[in-house]
Amino acid sequence: MDNGIFNIVLILLMFTGIILTFGYFMRKILKVERKKWFSYNHVNDLHKKIDWSIRITFSLIFITISYYMIYSDVHKIDWYFDMWVYFFILFIFLSESVRSVMEWKYATNPKAYIVTVAEMVVSIVLVMIILKTHFFNLLN
Repeated sequence: MDNGIFNIVLILLMFTGIILTFGYFMRKILKVERKKWFSYNHVNDLHKKIDWSIRITFSLIFITISYYMIYSDVHKIDWYFDMWVYFFILFIFLSESVRSVMEWKYATNPKAYIVTVAEMVVSIVLVMIILKTHFFNLLN
């Protein structure tokens, strides 16, 4: 494995560890139940409908952007400047914002939304650090 690739994977694993550790301690402090991995964890039917609407809309946008990027005369740019990266970040932000509002209004533990918002903020800050520093200049 290339040394640069190894360093990037190591940075991603470190940031993932930071996010997971932060979430773990926030849940312990606020006494919030841990969400199941790779499940949708909808608070109620309204949340499920809104979440699936967001997912379908962003899927259609992603397909459109992919078609544009494949069949247009766009010059080769780095992956972290592609539009789909920012649409994915927007998707995560919007999806987690809806989740936090639904948790705030309807969850059995009203503190759950605090953990969701805090994890989202930490994740966005870490992603912005990665993108702004070009993986700490490992991509140059």
